[in-house]
Amino acid sequence: MDRMKSLLENYYGAPSDEHTESSSDLDSRNFNMSKYVSRSLTTTHFPQLLQEDDKLVQEVRNLDADMQLLVYDNYSKFIDATDIIRTMKNKVDDIEADVKVVTSKLENIDGVATALNQRMGPKREKIEKLMRLQSLLRKLNFLFELPLRLKQCIEMDALAQAVSYYSKASPILQRHGEVPSFYLIAQESHQIMLELQRKLKVDCSLPNLSYASYNEKIELYVELSKNLNEFVEDGIRESFLSWNESYLNAEVESLVSSKSSLLAFVTDICAGALELLADTCELYCKLFTHEDDNNLSEFAKPALLFILNSIRTRLIDSDLMDNNSPGHYEPLLEALKFLISNLKGHRLGAYVKPLNLSDRTAEICEVAMRKQVVNAFDSLRLAVMECVIQAGSQENIDPKDLAIEIQECIGKTMAELDVLLDAASELLADMSAIFENLIKFQLRFWVLWFCNVLECFVDPYSVYRKGGVPHLVTLVSNNERNSILVDCTPDVFCTSSSFFFVLVGICEEMRLYVRKSQMSGAPELMNELDVTKDAILVSYVKFQASLLCKKILSFEEQEQLGVRPEILDIVETLSTISRQVTKHFPGIVQTPQPNTNRYQRHGASANVHHDIERIFHEKVLHIMEPVELTPVSVVTGVLRIVLKTLVEHIRGLTLRKTDFHQYEIDVYYLRSTIPLLLGEKNSVQPLLNLVASAVRDAAVDTEPLAPEIIERYSNSARQASRLSFLKN
Repeated sequence: MDRMKSLLENYYGAPSDEHTESSSDLDSRNFNMSKYVSRSLTTTHFPQLLQEDDKLVQEVRNLDADMQLLVYDNYSKFIDATDIIRTMKNKVDDIEADVKVVTSKLENIDGVATALNQRMGPKREKIEKLMRLQSLLRKLNFLFELPLRLKQCIEMDALAQAVSYYSKASPILQRHGEVPSFYLIAQESHQIMLELQRKLKVDCSLPNLSYASYNEKIELYVELSKNLNEFVEDGIRESFLSWNESYLNAEVESLVSSKSSLLAFVTDICAGALELLADTCELYCKLFTHEDDNNLSEFAKPALLFILNSIRTRLIDSDLMDNNSPGHYEPLLEALKFLISNLKGHRLGAYVKPLNLSDRTAEICEVAMRKQVVNAFDSLRLAVMECVIQAGSQENIDPKDLAIEIQECIGKTMAELDVLLDAASELLADMSAIFENLIKFQLRFWVLWFCNVLECFVDPYSVYRKGGVPHLVTLVSNNERNSILVDCTPDVFCTSSSFFFVLVGICEEMRLYVRKSQMSGAPELMNELDVTKDAILVSYVKFQASLLCKKILSFEEQEQLGVRPEILDIVETLSTISRQVTKHFPGIVQTPQPNTNRYQRHGASANVHHDIERIFHEKVLHIMEPVELTPVSVVTGVLRIVLKTLVEHIRGLTLRKTDFHQYEIDVYYLRSTIPLLLGEKNSVQPLLNLVASAVRDAAVDTEPLAPEIIERYSNSARQASRLSFLKN
């Protein structure tokens, strides 16, 4: 009992300890009726006892009803099972009777079949013997009619059928050659096939044969030669390869000259030329090849390379940038996808070893991708060049707006290339790093080109212009920018003073863009943009100085002494330049203006001759120094060129006394006004001393003008000036 109880508990689940120990649970096996009744009488009110009694009575009735249903249900199932067993027993009895009948019939059939075999056996053997005899007669008839059949096939141009007939009959004729009739048939057939062999050789040299026709004739010729026990000539092999090579080249050239789409071209050349080449190689192996034959490899490799180079050329020459639609790279991607899938595991690989078709395909894809990247950046160059040219023809252009427009062009190009190279990387996962480096290189190359463009805009004789004459320092320099030439016409040249500052601002904005975008080689590119900015500033200084130098070279004699109008224009122009720099670059810290009375240091007590003599004891700086983006540096650069030009101009003159006095006034005016623009500590004072020395050397009479007279003329010019800071 204990074991049975344990098994039941394991199957239905062991009751919990709390439920087992409870003696008041009616459903528990440990229920104690006496304790339950006693506790209910002592703890429960009478109405509740009545309700509990009614509840128990109802539950007992329900349990009785359920038990009756279960009994009825089990009884019904028992009756059904009894009926089924009775039916099965009756059917089994019927089946046994049927089996006995079938067994009896099969025994009768076996007896009849045995009797028929015994009766018909001799006749069947006779029939089989007659059939063998009929087959032999048919073969003999075929052999006797063989020469006639061969002639008829040749007349009907069914040459393949004639060779097939001879191939079947030749072994039998050779095996029974001692029979006279067979010998005669063999000789006649042999002569017929020799004539056919000569005819096939002549037909192979006919022009305008189709690929199928030529190869069929060659195949028949070789097969016939083997049946005739003749050696296949080497000339036939060479002729076969030469003809197929010419045919393949013609097919490829025809496809190349077609105007089909990129995908259609790749599909046609793969399904046409490549399959023809593979068929040719297979046919050659079937007809000629043996282990020491290198003719096939020497034929297949150049032919395959010619086909692949044609595909490569077409992919490179396809300019997809003419189509500005978002998916203009789709034709190229589809063509590359088809090419990769078609060449992967191609049967040609077995004939062109050690060439690797996968490597060749990857090379074609890389070159095609590289070309499209180059085309994309070429289009970007055209777009940016157009933006800069249009900006040069406008007034009040903001460098930030122009920089934003250029950066949008770059962003658009990069987005299109990202889509292209992502798709290409999916086709060739191993080359994703190469494609990524390709864009980085081209972007870096483009930034260097952009630097050259800006320099070409400010210098019509720039070494970066195509067709320009390189400087000697350029010829010996290894700077990468020297190899990047800009294709722009000579009329593309900045003639607006404000546009110089726009180009400088573009350099600043592009420098920030390079730093933020973290381009490859960003420090180097930022340095090149700084160099370009400096070059633009130098060109601006030269441009402004050339305008002022024209005024110096056009000095005219004045009837009365006084500061020349040209000198006044020079000072006003320098002031204008200072204001323009401040306007375009307001963040630049200005050099503090000197005291308004600083010019009084050159008053009556100043000794002009002492200043002239002092230049022999001072070091004169170079004319062209690095120009910084500050008003003082720009104005200083312009003024240094102007003063040096003035020195050279004076050295070629012979000055009279009045001319000497005029230059004294001009030099004094410059000495008194320049510190107001540049500060007292400036680098042009040595050049002013050099001007004074040149004036003294060129003068015939060096008797100086009275200092108070010079001061009076200078004060008069300052008061008449339009510049407010000179009047204070």
